[in-house]
Amino acid sequence: MKAYRFIIALLVLVCLISGCAVVGEPQPTPSETANKTPSQLADDAIEGYIAEKSQEEKDPIVLEETIVIVNSEGESVVYEYENGELVESNKDASDFENSEYYQEVESEDGVTILVPKAILKVESVTVKPGEKFSFLISIDNYPLWDWATFEFYINYDPEIISINDIVTTEYTTNMILQTNLEYTPASAYVAAISIDDFNEPEGNLVEVRCTALKTGEVEITLGEFMMYRVVTLPNGTDINSEPIFLIAESGKITVTE
Repeated sequence: MKAYRFIIALLVLVCLISGCAVVGEPQPTPSETANKTPSQLADDAIEGYIAEKSQEEKDPIVLEETIVIVNSEGESVVYEYENGELVESNKDASDFENSEYYQEVESEDGVTILVPKAILKVESVTVKPGEKFSFLISIDNYPLWDWATFEFYINYDPEIISINDIVTTEYTTNMILQTNLEYTPASAYVAAISIDDFNEPEGNLVEVRCTALKTGEVEITLGEFMMYRVVTLPNGTDINSEPIFLIAESGKITVTE
């Protein structure tokens, strides 16, 4: 009996040293991953990302045009998320990996998930000296209804134009707006919070009313811009805590005779 126990103990020791499986313990199967196609790896990555965010009590951002890049056997395969499924694309991975219009949200085991950023756009207009005019700031490329707050600074040249007022648009009439037209000598501040649901996910956020003071060109840029999504907690409470990935495109005001 002692000899039998010794042999069993010796076998267990050998298995531990050599990496053999111990009965009853689940073992990793790297061959399963190795044998999967790039398409299957991409699907697994999306499903894992959604599951992970759900465990964090957050709604995962998986939008149309979400990109999944799979590095397989030295090559990159690109998949685009369309109509709820991944479709292989003939586009080059570098077009997305180096683009400021995409945000990396997951990268593991050679699979990268990129989501498109929403775009804040400043309208460009041409006016005459002394003319009162306005330009619009809008949100584009964000096909969801659940955003609830925004804030940003509007940077301009006070020698060429003055900002007289910032107001909501037909799209944002359901928002409470807060502004500071003289936040600095060359910038105005605007923030808003929604008090109702949106009927459309994209539109004009604010109308900026100005006066042209003299001839010249002004580049209007947005600084420290932020937007937040509505997140519903398990108890049913809505909070504005999930930031939206953003990029801002500047506009130009041309004042000419």
